[in-house]
Amino acid sequence: MKTTLAGLGVIQMGKELTVSATARNFPFKARSLIQAMLAVNNLRYSASRHMTERFVVDVASWLNNEKITNIPNKKYKGKSGYVYKFDFVIPKSNLKAERLLDAIFSPKKSIVESIIFKWTDAIKARPRDSKYFIFINDASRQDSKQIIKAFQSYGIAAFLWSQRMKARDELAA
Repeated sequence: MKTTLAGLGVIQMGKELTVSATARNFPFKARSLIQAMLAVNNLRYSASRHMTERFVVDVASWLNNEKITNIPNKKYKGKSGYVYKFDFVIPKSNLKAERLLDAIFSPKKSIVESIIFKWTDAIKARPRDSKYFIFINDASRQDSKQIIKAFQSYGIAAFLWSQRMKARDELAA
């Protein structure tokens, strides 16, 4: 990040980005500062996306190690016509219904709301007995009770990643 900022003539001081400008070079410096803010935002987004992808890989490894048959990155159309991607689908077996599974790295309110909408729309176009599971990364977030409660109120089985073995029997065929 320091290289990116230095290339734009921007200095990071604590949590602030700064530039020195005169009246003459103000437009150029203001543009450099805006570019720096966008670059920092892109770096954070890339890091967040990378961590999210890494968590999904961890979940895939666990499913495979536990010999839980799954189909990754399956897309289904909801009643609304919107198409939704689920991180994993565990096909129906003789004993259990279809199970859909998503991994959430950073459970923010907006993400929780979009997942609840996704499920309420998608379930209307899936077999009636389908079940939806969420694994929540709790490595950096300890307070997940409200999030789990929100999911459960919509029939979504939510589990903290640190307690994933509690979900194993429900996910296994």
